[in-house]
Amino acid sequence: MKKTKSVILLNRRHRYNPLLTSLTCPKLIGSLNRSWAWFSTFFRKLCPINYVRLCYTPQIMNTSQQAVSFFELWVDACIQRYEVLHRDWSNCSAFTSHVFSQNSIIEAIGKALGFRCYCGYYSIDAILFTEDDLVPGRPAGTTWVRRIRIAFEHENDFDSGLFQEVSHLLITDCDLRVVVSYPGNREELDSQLEYLHSIIAGTDRSDRIAEDRAFLFIAGWRDIEKHTIEWWGYVYDHTAWRRLPSPTAQPNTVLAPTPTAP
Repeated sequence: MKKTKSVILLNRRHRYNPLLTSLTCPKLIGSLNRSWAWFSTFFRKLCPINYVRLCYTPQIMNTSQQAVSFFELWVDACIQRYEVLHRDWSNCSAFTSHVFSQNSIIEAIGKALGFRCYCGYYSIDAILFTEDDLVPGRPAGTTWVRRIRIAFEHENDFDSGLFQEVSHLLITDCDLRVVVSYPGNREELDSQLEYLHSIIAGTDRSDRIAEDRAFLFIAGWRDIEKHTIEWWGYVYDHTAWRRLPSPTAQPNTVLAPTPTAP
């Protein structure tokens, strides 16, 4: 019984390493636990994108893990592009090109998660999917999918009516829905999040979305005087949006402090 319990605990802590779950020696498991914890912490800080590539695959990553990973990868990709993002912050077309063009932010996130990326699919800004999600026998050079893993909407204008993006994603069958936008201040963000939450809460899928953490909202803010960019990540929950822990801050990037859990 003790050996079985040890295996279960290891499987919970390292469910992305199936090989380790076959081990039944408690002492060896404890040593591996400590070694893996040290390695994963070090490697995650050293290179977040490669950490996700190593530890996650589309076949075994659930939606909850995808939401957290997507936010962390978004922040990391923006950190790597800080200079151009800060320069083009007020130039909507130029800024948007960094999000969607070749070698873009969304493309980098897709590769890190093991997904393919396609922009402009049925008016969705971008979708992420696997090779197996493509429709077999489709015409050469075309992209038709039978499943969407992540549906992504990006809106530069925070006051343009974000309910449209949320509505569009709610009627899209996918594992994770992501909206990114840029509030003018914290008050605007809080007010908009409350409104968007009421939209999702009024659907018959709200409980499932909350349980799966299947809706992610990312807010970006630039401080012109301090020359910094801040990012906040929120996942939909039953009663309110829940703040995601902020990844480790990097040079020229300030991340809002993570509040204490309610």
